[in-house]
Amino acid sequence: MKILFDTREEIRNITGIGRCVKNLAHELRHMDKPGLHCVCVPDRAISKPQRSPGRSLPVQLANFVRNLAWKQAYLPWRTLREKADLLVCMDPIGPLVSPVPVGLVVHDLIFLSGRAQSDAWTLYWRMMVPRCARRAQVLFAPSEATRKRIVADLSIDPTRIVIFREGVADPFRPLGLSADEARRLRLKLGLPEAFLLTVGAHDPRRNLKTLLRAYGRLKAGGRFSHKLVVVGAKTAFSREILEETRLRGLEQDVLYLDFVPDDLLPAYYNLADAYVYPSFEEGFGLTPLEAMACGCPVVTSRASSLPEVVGDAAVLVDPASEEELSRAIAEVLSSEGLRAELVRKGLERSRRFSWRAGAEEIVAACVERFGRCANA
Repeated sequence: MKILFDTREEIRNITGIGRCVKNLAHELRHMDKPGLHCVCVPDRAISKPQRSPGRSLPVQLANFVRNLAWKQAYLPWRTLREKADLLVCMDPIGPLVSPVPVGLVVHDLIFLSGRAQSDAWTLYWRMMVPRCARRAQVLFAPSEATRKRIVADLSIDPTRIVIFREGVADPFRPLGLSADEARRLRLKLGLPEAFLLTVGAHDPRRNLKTLLRAYGRLKAGGRFSHKLVVVGAKTAFSREILEETRLRGLEQDVLYLDFVPDDLLPAYYNLADAYVYPSFEEGFGLTPLEAMACGCPVVTSRASSLPEVVGDAAVLVDPASEEELSRAIAEVLSSEGLRAELVRKGLERSRRFSWRAGAEEIVAACVERFGRCANA
C-alpha cells in the first residue's frame, strides 16, 4: 500500500500545527513496514519552517493562489504520478476532487468561532474545511475533545474519525543543570533569575488577559519576585495585551518574546519555575506536555482537550477565574511537596506520548480502512 502525505505545513507554518506536521513527517519518512510505502510531499524536509513575510493584501492573495493550486491541482496530479492508494493531508484542507480516497488531519476547529491567522484566512478556512471534511473518507483528530467538536460542528459520522496522539520530541527533557550552569544559561538567553513561562501566539483563546490579571494580583502583595515570560507570535490582539500590561503597571515585570526556535525552547522550560497555560480551547495542548517532559510544574485549564493531555500531572483551574489562577500559581511556587509531585507525575505522563506512536496510529488506521482496496 502506498500513502501520499501532504506535509506542506511543516515548511510554511511556525505555530503548533507546523511543529506537529514536522514531527509526524519525520517519523513517516523513516517508517519501514513490509507492504507499506509512505511518501511525504514536499519531497525534502527543511530544518526550519519559513516565516511569513507579512500579511499585506498582495501577500495574502499570493498565499491563497499557492494554497489552491497546491491542494486542488498539484496534489491530485502527484497522487496519480505516484500511483498512490490514499492521500492524507496533514491539515484540514484537501482536494475537493481526488482520484483516490482522502484523509484529513483536523488539528482543531477553533477558527469556526475564533480567528485563524488573519480575517481573510479565517473566512477561507470556514469556507473550505467543512466541505473538505464532509468529502474525506477518514478524519484524524488529536484528542477526544476535538473529535466531539468535529461531530457536533461539522455533522460528521463519528465512525469516520480516528484519534491519534501528538508527542514530545527528544530535546524536550530535563537538562540536569547545576546552579551555575542555569545562571549562565539565563544570562545567555536574557532571562530573569526567577520567572513563570507561557508559550503561544497572542490569540484571545490563549487567555493572556486573565493570566496578566492573576499575575498582577500576585505582584500587588509586593513580595512576589517572579517575572512573567511570554513566548509567542504577536497578532492583532497584541495591542490589547500590551494595554492590559500597561494598565496593571507590569511593564517592568513581563517579558514578551516574539519567537523562540524549537532547539532553544527546552532551555526555557527547564529554567522556568512554573509553566502557566490558562487557554480556553486547544485541539491538543502541546506546550504543557513539553513543559512536563522538561520537569517544569504546570498550571493549566480544566477546559477543552487540556485535561486529556495532562491528566493528574498538572494543577487544573477555571480559565475564567483570575483568583483561582493566581491561587494555583502561588501554591505551586510555595509548596516544595506539590512541586516535586508535579515534576514526578509530569515526567511519567509525558512518556506516554511520542510522535512515532502518533504516526503509527495514523498509518495503522489507513491500512485497516483502505488496505484491502489497495491490494484488490
